[in-house]
Parts: sequence; structure tokens; C-alpha cells
Amino acid sequence: MADESITNNSSREAAHARQTQLTKPQGSLGWLEDVAVCMAGLQHQALPSSRPAAAVIVASDHPVAAMGVSAYPAAVTPAMVHNIAGGGAAASVLAKAADVPLTLLDVGVEGLGELSKASFAFRYQQVDVGVEGDLVDAPALDESVLDACLAAGADFVATLDAELRVLAVGELGIGNTTTAAATCAALLDAPADVMTGAGTGVVGDALRRKQTIVETAAGPVRGASARAILSAVGGRDIATMAGIMIACGRRGVAVLVDGYVASAAALAATRIEPSARGALIFAHESAEPGHRIVLEAMNARALIRGGLRLGECSGALLAIPMIDAACALHRDMATFESASVPGRDP
Repeated sequence: MADESITNNSSREAAHARQTQLTKPQGSLGWLEDVAVCMAGLQHQALPSSRPAAAVIVASDHPVAAMGVSAYPAAVTPAMVHNIAGGGAAASVLAKAADVPLTLLDVGVEGLGELSKASFAFRYQQVDVGVEGDLVDAPALDESVLDACLAAGADFVATLDAELRVLAVGELGIGNTTTAAATCAALLDAPADVMTGAGTGVVGDALRRKQTIVETAAGPVRGASARAILSAVGGRDIATMAGIMIACGRRGVAVLVDGYVASAAALAATRIEPSARGALIFAHESAEPGHRIVLEAMNARALIRGGLRLGECSGALLAIPMIDAACALHRDMATFESASVPGRDP
């Protein structure tokens, strides 16, 4: 789960040794054991902590939405920013339930107006990173916008609590499953129809149109560098999330990666800086068909398989209690020796 270049081997080994001594059959807590060992390596301590934790939703409009790739109009994006700020969105409810502060990082949402005062620990932050193209008639991001997005992600991480242990990362923006599919198709040299799903619920001719747009956009940059692919098809939200993940990897902060769009950012981030992989914990496996392919390409296992496809950090927020549980079990369970429980029969 973790890349040795950003983790501490002795801490991982100590955590793994402790797991073998806890009062349970070895491996019986499944991936929660792996999470505890991963967290130990990131934090350079055998007994890791899951708190403080936080969450961020990176929001952006996408010009490709005007091509009919979504079942919903682009006006949904600013409306949902208001809903999140007001506490009525799934992300708002889950952030309150998990007791984590939630930031909405706006890297290109038009038509917001004034946000209402949030009823929970919510922060709105806007960063002008530049203009995004529609993928077909214009590249998603020119080089300066790409650099601004990556920097915005790093700058955001720099504002977080110095003791932060876990950051849930997700996104919001009508049209972004199209940019995600194009990004993953180009990075993995995979067929557009395999990587492109229903997103918000497009079917029939609309889905075929979406797949054609993905192939048209991704085709010219298949096999190119991650930076070139992000510039061509990535979108402001994906590039900014990649910047966040790279910065978290450098700080040893565990990143709970949300769904397909966030995983596209994770894939790009690890191509830019491979050591970032060690900080990534994949919260759930989306219903989007391309997501499983991305997870397999990154040798990743998702904590949750629940058919989720909402986005807005919902799957990552759902996984925060699982990270809490993994660390609590690792820290607080008795060992066979301390509980005077007989160990495994040789």
C-alpha cells in the first residue's frame, strides 16, 4: 500500500509485528490491518493516529458539459456549491457525521454569488487558476494553467494543520467524468468505451456521444507524459487534486481518494511523482466501469464496494470512520501476552 521512499520501514515493521500479536487470527481484520501498517509508515511511528483529519472538495466548471455529456446542466455545479455550504448535500452531512472540517476549493465555478453562512465546519476558498478548454476544440489546460492548478493544490495543503494525519479528497463539477475518462484512457492507453461510463446517468446516444468525445480528446495524447495528458484533457479539478496528493505525499499525510475522478488525479499524480503513491488510500470502488481498471493499474484495493457514484468526496468521507477504526484497533486491542490468551497452536 505504501511506497518505501516516503515511509519509514522500521515503523512499518513494528506495526506489522504488533498486528501479529493482537488477540485475533492473523489477517482476520482484512484491509484494516494494512491501513494501520500504512499509516504507521507514513507517520514514522508504530502506533499511528487518524486524527486530526480533514476533507476537501475541489470544484470546477467544465466547458465540455456544453456538448451534452451529462444528464444535468452545468448550472448544477454552482447550485451544489450553495447546497454544500448550506449543509444540505451528502458531503455536508457526512463531514458533520465524521466530525471533520470541510473545505470547498473553487478553481473555476461561475455564477456563485454570495454563499450562505454554513451551519458546520465549512470553509470556502477560491483560487483563480485560469481558463479551461472543452477538450475537443481546445486543450483543457495550457501549461501555465496546469502549473497554477498544481501549485494551488500544494498551497492548499500548506494551509492545513501541521499535525494533520488524514485528508479526504474529492471533487464537484458537471462534466468531470468525461475529463476523468479521457485522462485515464490516455494515461493507460485504454479504449474510450471501456473507460467512459454513465456519470450522472447518460445512456443510449448520449453515452455514445460522450465516448466519442473521450476518444477524440484522448487519442492524440495516448502514451504522452502525465503533464501533457493533463494539459490536453485533465481539467482544473483533476490537476489541482493531483497537486494536493503530491503535496500530501511529501508531508506524510494519508490521502483518502474518493471515486473515479479523484482516482484519475491520483493516477496522474503518481506518474508525475511516483512516491506519492505511498500516501494514497482508495476509499471506494465507484460504479463507473473505468474505476476498477484504474485501481488495478495502481495495484490498489478500495475499502468500500458499495456501488457509489455521487462524487463530492462522499465515498472518502464515508471511509474516515474506517481509518479511525483501523488505528484504534491497532492501538487499543490487547496482545495475546497482555490478555493471557493462548496464541496460535504451533
